[in-house]
Amino acid sequence: MNATETLVTIEISGAGEAYSLFESGPNLSLHLAAPTVHGTGPCICGFDRFGRDEYGQRFGFSVSGGITGPGVKHNVCPECARLIAGRPIKGTNASLFESGI
Repeated sequence: MNATETLVTIEISGAGEAYSLFESGPNLSLHLAAPTVHGTGPCICGFDRFGRDEYGQRFGFSVSGGITGPGVKHNVCPECARLIAGRPIKGTNASLFESGI
């Protein structure tokens, strides 16, 4: 991973929870990923956004986009936050990594 690459936010719902414009959250996880030759790579902390939970349910997610508004709580991944290493971040909720929320 290049130290100047722009990281992108990956917003993730709980496994099996809806993730759409009108139904999602209210508790969402926020991770980071780096670009690859074929698009956006895996989360830098190793979380598999394409994986399944112990019940076989998939996670809903958005690359760079996100849900905002009253009652929505974002949980910033502490491991992703630790691995930023000064790289720029883009995405709807990128500022949450800067503010440490």
